[in-house]
Amino acid sequence: MAPETFADIDLDPFTSYLSDRDPNTPPKAPITTFPKATKVTYNFCEELVDVSPGTKFVSRKKRRGFEMGRIAGWAADRGY
Repeated sequence: MAPETFADIDLDPFTSYLSDRDPNTPPKAPITTFPKATKVTYNFCEELVDVSPGTKFVSRKKRRGFEMGRIAGWAADRGY
């Protein structure tokens, strides 16, 4: 790698979050929708999961009251 790359990594504020990860393992990311999403939206989310390693679709339809703050807590508890 070029020296500039190492300098960028050293200055990156997110380095501490990623430094202990295996570089061959994709980061985990949840994908969710608005609670009243359409079938087209659900199909799109399924396609995103198919092409994005480490992603998981979390349906809000089945979890009434599953607001974004609660989703963030749910994701943090599961290592997202």
